[in-house]
Amino acid sequence: MEGVNAFKDDININKGDRIRQELFHVIEKCGIAIPILSKDYATSAWYLRGSFAQAFAKHEIKHKDYPNKVRTWKQALSDVAEISGFDLLNDVYKGDQSKCIHDITKEVQRKLEAMRKEELKTIASIEYHLTRLNSLLRMESPAASDGVLFLGIWGMNSYTTTTLMRRISNMFSDHFESVCLIQVKSLKKRGMVSLQKQLLEKVSMNRNLNVMNVVQGMSMIKQRLSLKKVLVILEGVDSLHQLRALVGSRDWFGSGSRIIITTFDKSVLIEHGMDIMYELTMA
Repeated sequence: MEGVNAFKDDININKGDRIRQELFHVIEKCGIAIPILSKDYATSAWYLRGSFAQAFAKHEIKHKDYPNKVRTWKQALSDVAEISGFDLLNDVYKGDQSKCIHDITKEVQRKLEAMRKEELKTIASIEYHLTRLNSLLRMESPAASDGVLFLGIWGMNSYTTTTLMRRISNMFSDHFESVCLIQVKSLKKRGMVSLQKQLLEKVSMNRNLNVMNVVQGMSMIKQRLSLKKVLVILEGVDSLHQLRALVGSRDWFGSGSRIIITTFDKSVLIEHGMDIMYELTMA
């Protein structure tokens, strides 16, 4: 079937690769995953799910020192049970595998078609917003090199925002001495100093910077970027503290710089003070 790739761990995993890690990686990348529960599904701890009391009783004995592990598996089964699926032994199929597979295939095709339509809508939306943001950033204006512009963007889903920000960074990279795109939301667990260091390293091309604390990081950003024309994109900001520590004020950046902030929280943009605010909606 077009657009469908079957994955088998005995064929698609290279010798020496970790099976669990590779399987999880494939599942995360796929658009549609189809779990299959068989009669003996619960007998193996590898699959994490099962539907038979005897199998779980054995697991509870085997993993008696880790009761939370089996409890997690049981919860996973309960979650799966809440999902409508295809039962090979019900009155519709009565064990007819070919009919069941045929219906599953039709359902997958229907979902793939819906995903393709949604993808086309997303592409159209990105192009629409790209045109409007290009105008707001005033890159082609004779005064583009004057002053520093803060552009705040809020709304829309993360996939659309990420794709849009990557397009902007690629489109305007030739206009700046340095370009830095940081996905704050996915990296904030590492701490603010780590985010500051990443910003400094990307714009200065120096991988050996030593940032001891947030205050020092703020000082270093201002010192190193105040004379550089840069494009800085902070994606997924969720607090004013992040903005103050990473892009504190206009005098941190050289003339002509553009600072783009994306967030779901409009109030963060208002509090920090944006020159322009733009809402991402489905075009």
